[in-house]
Amino acid sequence: MENFFNDAAEPFVMIVYPTPRAQATGTGYCRTNYFGFGDKLVNSAADVDDTLAHELVHNWLVFNGDSNEDVYGLIYDEGAADYYAGLMCQRVFGKKDTWITSLNDKLRAYYSNPLSAEDCLKNFAAGWTQTYALRAVYGRGVLLMLQLNAQIKQATHQAKSLDDVQVEIASKISRGQTVTFALFKQAVVQLGGQKAAEIINKALGAGLMFPPQDLFAPDYQLVEGKVPQEEQGFDLTVRFETPSIIHGLVPGSNAQKAGLQNGDEIIKYDSDWNTMEDPEMLTNVTVDRQGRQVALSYLARGSKTVCWQYQKNKI
Repeated sequence: MENFFNDAAEPFVMIVYPTPRAQATGTGYCRTNYFGFGDKLVNSAADVDDTLAHELVHNWLVFNGDSNEDVYGLIYDEGAADYYAGLMCQRVFGKKDTWITSLNDKLRAYYSNPLSAEDCLKNFAAGWTQTYALRAVYGRGVLLMLQLNAQIKQATHQAKSLDDVQVEIASKISRGQTVTFALFKQAVVQLGGQKAAEIINKALGAGLMFPPQDLFAPDYQLVEGKVPQEEQGFDLTVRFETPSIIHGLVPGSNAQKAGLQNGDEIIKYDSDWNTMEDPEMLTNVTVDRQGRQVALSYLARGSKTVCWQYQKNKI
């Protein structure tokens, strides 16, 4: 893996730590030198292939001419990392099913996000204080990469792919040349035509994004299903306020039915406020109510929405 990313001389340390909920997180502070994950106490190195590859891609594909803290840097940086993290599992380890599973997990997280259809720029602006908003941008990023790859393949009659653009980007970075989102867009349009530019513009706007239909044909088909959107039952900004005082409690929501009240101060919440990968979306919360601690549990599930997934065709 190190040799693939030309990092053979750069040591890295994998920091394993448990969290209350199944959830994987990486940290970009030192990129390949240090990163952590909290999915579970793993039994083998293969359990962290996806997370490791994600962090390594950050060392390989990242703009040096734009700030990574602008929307262009984020949607590209995280989108490329998520896209290639799973793909590397296929290319390096020969695990196509791992790639598809990883991708489907990311698609489910995107469609279950209550802000998935919001304007990308709006989500980005809110993203530094709201995890939901930031994750919505991440989801748009990986869908952007999928759509651009499919468009380039179609426009070049399968002769080229998104890889050709990324190799050019990585080569320029390795030579110390300035690389920006504008340069990436230019390279994509050269191969994918004006439709590729339209895909990028749409990704930076509003509305749900959808994965390409036949990207993995004939082995996989794209199927439409339903997934519950996350619904905490109160204003999404509560989590990111100090102190975290419940307000905007939704009448009739599971949170309200469980006994949560406006004015409760949240003092303990299981996981990092991300129930996306838990099908039941079970939430355990402890609040301070006028000096008395109250523990509550409820399902943070709202109405179901569309969810696209890649399904393996029967032989």
